[in-house]
Amino acid sequence: LLSRRNNHRRQNQIMRLNNTIAAAILATAIIIASSTSFAAEVNIHADGTMSNPATKTSTTSWPDKILKGMDGDEAQREIKSVDPSLETHVLPEDAIVTEDYRLDRVRIFVDTDGKVVTQPQKG
Repeated sequence: LLSRRNNHRRQNQIMRLNNTIAAAILATAIIIASSTSFAAEVNIHADGTMSNPATKTSTTSWPDKILKGMDGDEAQREIKSVDPSLETHVLPEDAIVTEDYRLDRVRIFVDTDGKVVTQPQKG
């Protein structure tokens, strides 16, 4: 009986802790989203580059450069030029892959013409 009470108390403590952590995460997200330095507007140009009008910055390399529509091998070279340590794979868009998440890997999915169909990202 004493053991059950202790287990019940531990479960209640864990639930209160989880609620506190969830509230802290939500509060942090709200602060970040409402920050004046948070820029929601980004311009995407025809050449695949993006710019932020608020900061007047432009990016011309992956991951900010849009690789969708580019040749798969060309996209792979672009990614490797930014970070040679990444493991990159060019795969058919309907390829069956594992669902593990790895920050040292980028999968590049291409259509039957070899063109990138989705923006490559780490994972």
